[in-house]
Amino acid sequence: MWSLWTAKSGVGCTALAVGVAATLRRHEVGGVLVVDLGGDLGVAVGAAEPPAGLTDWLASDSSVDALVRLEAGLSSGVSLLGRGAATSWPESRDQLLIGALERDPRAVVVDVGLVTPRSLDAMARLRSRFAALPSALMVSRACYLGLRRALELPDRPQAIVLVREQGRSIDAHECASILGAPVVAQIDHDPAVARSLDRGRLLTRPPRSFVRQVRGALR
Repeated sequence: MWSLWTAKSGVGCTALAVGVAATLRRHEVGGVLVVDLGGDLGVAVGAAEPPAGLTDWLASDSSVDALVRLEAGLSSGVSLLGRGAATSWPESRDQLLIGALERDPRAVVVDVGLVTPRSLDAMARLRSRFAALPSALMVSRACYLGLRRALELPDRPQAIVLVREQGRSIDAHECASILGAPVVAQIDHDPAVARSLDRGRLLTRPPRSFVRQVRGALR
């Protein structure tokens, strides 16, 4: 399972989650499940938001087997588990969800979204738990404000995917040093990716250069 999260909005976390799913769908014969905690993933892949989602399951007493009935099929081999509308649920359900996704035989990509240090609502708690998993990837630009936000969190990132922009004075080595975690991949800030995302084609027709760079995060 790959959990992608960020400490600052607008860095491209959802686009990268779609890119990871697009890369995996070419190689994972068992299929790919994309999980939306941020609320933007359905729109990003050009799909309607499912009528019910994972938070509705969390707020119920349904078994793990019920999760698959909430999935929506996307392109060949890819399914979407949407966020849902519920805003509160028992804390014990968090780990039940994480365990179910970790045991899923498919490749699972979670768009965790923004992780914050002080919010105590159920979704913020769930996002923090996904961000703390050993396989989690923090998505960041080489931006001092974003790195400072990450330092305010109780847990340090396990690994970093750096969105590379021209003109930034902070490089990958400095990011790794500041946050105490390795930069496992660098992704160019490419207008072609934004155009593909806007057209709902990033899952099925991602730019080749984007796919090549995303592979670095999956090794």
